[in-house]
Amino acid sequence: MSWQVPVVLRLVVAYVIAQPLIKKLTKENDESRTQKFLLQFLVCLLLASAFAIWSGDCNFDRNARVLFAVGIANAFGAFCQWKSIGYSLSKNALFTVWDDIIAMTLCFTVLHEGKFLNPWIIAGIVTSFIAIVCFFRHGWRKMQKAETSGSAESNSSTPPAFYACVAGYSIIWGVAVFLMRKFAVEGVSLGTFLVGWYGGAATGAMLIFLAGVELNPKCTQPLTKKSIQWTCVLSVSIIASLLLQYWSLRKAPLVIVQPIFLTGEMIIPALIGLYFFKEKKDLDKAERWYFAIGITGGILLFAHDALQQLATRLIAWF
Repeated sequence: MSWQVPVVLRLVVAYVIAQPLIKKLTKENDESRTQKFLLQFLVCLLLASAFAIWSGDCNFDRNARVLFAVGIANAFGAFCQWKSIGYSLSKNALFTVWDDIIAMTLCFTVLHEGKFLNPWIIAGIVTSFIAIVCFFRHGWRKMQKAETSGSAESNSSTPPAFYACVAGYSIIWGVAVFLMRKFAVEGVSLGTFLVGWYGGAATGAMLIFLAGVELNPKCTQPLTKKSIQWTCVLSVSIIASLLLQYWSLRKAPLVIVQPIFLTGEMIIPALIGLYFFKEKKDLDKAERWYFAIGITGGILLFAHDALQQLATRLIAWF
């Protein structure tokens, strides 16, 4: 099966389903977000264990132990992401580029994945990064202007804790995504990967819970049945997202698929935050252009094989 299939599926699951669900769960002002956070990873571990038993493909070897450690770090990264999305989904989307840049840099330098590049892939990466940089710069200036002027569109002044959270998950996830590609190249089974990853993540979430760190200091009520149900739905979506990401990295180099994830991660949640959660009223003309540029970069990356073949035929024909 082509690598484009898991990539498209992950864009939908991770950014159309999972991130809005996190925003929904962090919007509740009277319930413990940390309890939801812990429940999310416990359900993920349960699902991962069920998958490993069903597949009969899980080895508790050195890779599993490394994955367990990475999973613990991932829990702290996810904790930072929950806090930053709690401040603003659209603002958080502007900063998601950094973990991808860290992962891509590591793959270039350690795994030497630059050998997979061709002119069409390079054009797609450059176009995507142009869109991302322009989108980030424009969004940042609008955010600062709104906060300086006291506009209602600013939602509230962005606290320093927001930037600390973004830095936290960017560093953790940048290294984690690189290691994910490394495990995929080495052929670590899905069962081993999922159990190790979510075993560590559940442990990290439990440590955060036992430490008494509350994502929502204003919480006064226990979780409702509805919140538990939505948290379980979120668990299914994030484990599906991780499966699809790992599948994508087995099918194609990180330097090809990650720019697509990067563009989708910045633009899709930003649009959902702006329109669905009404964090701002509308995209301006410049942002629509940047969105179109990002889509163009994604098309170049998705269709680079077909474009390469077409160029070869045209050159041969002439």
